[in-house]
Amino acid sequence: MAEDIFDKIHVYFREHPKVMALIPLSLGVMMIVGAVQNWDWLYAPSGTFRGIGGISAYFGRTIARILAVVVGLIFFFVAYIMFNVTKW
Repeated sequence: MAEDIFDKIHVYFREHPKVMALIPLSLGVMMIVGAVQNWDWLYAPSGTFRGIGGISAYFGRTIARILAVVVGLIFFFVAYIMFNVTKW
């Protein structure tokens, strides 16, 4: 049953590759909006060096926000490339 579902998902994304580009696009929007709005849930230090909270704890919140904008722009670039792919 599970294999059948995964096969259908795989076939769908092979037939519609542009839909898959919505994932990095939405992640890029979230990263940039989160950096501009200074979201606490995104930049709160977690006590470990995992994620943006860890970067915020060790290097400061401003550096973490700048890095989040850069990562968001990279996600936009990946989404742009994925939108222009005609065949996987």
